[in-house]
Amino acid sequence: MKKPEERFLRIDAMIRSGTYPSVQNFMETFGISQRSVYQDIQYLKDHFQAPIAYSRLGGGYYYTRLDWRMVEQEARDRKGTEPPTTWLWQEITRRFGAEAASDLRRSFKEKMKHYERAQRLERYRQEMPRLEHRLAQAQAQGQVTGWLEKRISIMRQRIEHGYEN
Repeated sequence: MKKPEERFLRIDAMIRSGTYPSVQNFMETFGISQRSVYQDIQYLKDHFQAPIAYSRLGGGYYYTRLDWRMVEQEARDRKGTEPPTTWLWQEITRRFGAEAASDLRRSFKEKMKHYERAQRLERYRQEMPRLEHRLAQAQAQGQVTGWLEKRISIMRQRIEHGYEN
């Protein structure tokens, strides 16, 4: 097993099985040294916040929290490989079903539309004084200002009505 990520997933599966795998079990399964086993366990604890503990009674490792999943950290690590929303919708679908995911996605898209619209309107409000100043300067210099007047008029309408045409 060349990739450490694959080994981490297998270590997770072995611990999750509830058989209290020992350092010796890991060494034999993966063909790695005792030191590598300890380093892997520590890596899982440090980077994945894995709640791994050693049981003297069981003679091996176990999870102190049965609800912990490596997938949660995996989503954080995937930032460059796929959009976080892809993972999010897959996880919601897996946990709550396709209908719930669809309802949530629809609701989320509506909220995002309102949020984006509000941001655009705020940008219009901020840009308006600059455009009005530019219009006044252009008129003072006798320049053609029809396009600028039209832009200002459209922006005022959008701001007044609270929506974008």
